[in-house]
Amino acid sequence: MGNPRGYKIDFDSCPTPAGLVSSTGIIVQTNRRLDDLFRYSRGELLGKPIECLVPREHRSAHPHLRERFVASPVARSMGSGRDLFGVTKDGRKVPVEVGLDPFTADGQQLTFLSVIDISARKDHELRIAESNLQLERLNEELLQFAYSASHDLKAPLSSITGLLRYCQADLESGDMQ
Repeated sequence: MGNPRGYKIDFDSCPTPAGLVSSTGIIVQTNRRLDDLFRYSRGELLGKPIECLVPREHRSAHPHLRERFVASPVARSMGSGRDLFGVTKDGRKVPVEVGLDPFTADGQQLTFLSVIDISARKDHELRIAESNLQLERLNEELLQFAYSASHDLKAPLSSITGLLRYCQADLESGDMQ
């Protein structure tokens, strides 16, 4: 449990939530930002499987994905092209981006885990999408109004044009009385 070799990297000054995970998926170190993001008290995550931060519906598949990563460890971002979530101690899902950077120390394979909470960005994207939908609806209403206004203006103008043609015909024929 915990950090079996006693590795200690002081990354509390790291500006993003971060941690170290063993090749067996055990959390061996966290910084305060990671603990805070997932609502754990300081040190509470140590010795727990990384799957405790994975949403329940993906937990059973995660060990296999982790084992594939350990077999071919390459620094990469997780969840490329899809929404990725972590889960807090109280079960709330948090949209995240996750970076994995494997390294070996004294023969033990570890993975440096960096996590970015993208809740604010997702909220902003949602507001933009809602605004776009609202703009599309307003644009459709504007098109309908323009069509209606155009139709409403054409009818009297057609009558005036017809009347002007009669007047012009009368003037040309000299029948004005």
